[in-house]
Amino acid sequence: MIATAIRQRSEWTAAVEAAQGLRQSVQARWPHDAPKFLDLDRWLEVNLARAEKLGLNEPRNLKVLDLGSGAGQFLFVCNSLGHEAIGVDLPEAELESPEKEIFTVMPAAFGVRVVRTGITAFQPVQVGGSFDLITSFMVCFNNHKREDEWSQPEWQFFVADMCSHLNPGGRLALRLNHNEERFGPRGYFDAQTADFFRSVGTSDDGNILITV
Repeated sequence: MIATAIRQRSEWTAAVEAAQGLRQSVQARWPHDAPKFLDLDRWLEVNLARAEKLGLNEPRNLKVLDLGSGAGQFLFVCNSLGHEAIGVDLPEAELESPEKEIFTVMPAAFGVRVVRTGITAFQPVQVGGSFDLITSFMVCFNNHKREDEWSQPEWQFFVADMCSHLNPGGRLALRLNHNEERFGPRGYFDAQTADFFRSVGTSDDGNILITV
């Protein structure tokens, strides 16, 4: 069983010890809910399901880029499945506690690589190389639930930038957070953005998939 094999890795043991230490030292502070990612067993199942949905349980040795990689467990799962995964997340100086501690200590414990850079509207993401798969789960870099939350122009620039980093046949897979206050029940974006996503890929309840 994949989960059992992953739990036998030395990095998993190190991550369990790091999570135990962080539970004792960090204080949860709303709206920062990063401590939930210290429940390693729960998020292992979540990330294994994500990997399976994307076909990462097949032995293809893909290069994966995960945007907003947080605690780094999805990167660890990808690497454990034989892929080469790199994350992108904010520089430590731009993180507040408890995200600052959790999103730096845990990736180090998992032994994964994270490029520390922000994602800003109309600015190329500062990451080099090309990838077979670019992912982002529970997307917040689009200024989620702020007055300047991204609309069609920002998303169009971002998608073009990300697709420029994809190998032929590569995929961009996003899982957005809904904003019901602005876009209605299970709403993720406005009509123009919905039309854009449908024009370049598939859009299903906040799940965006674009193949180049």
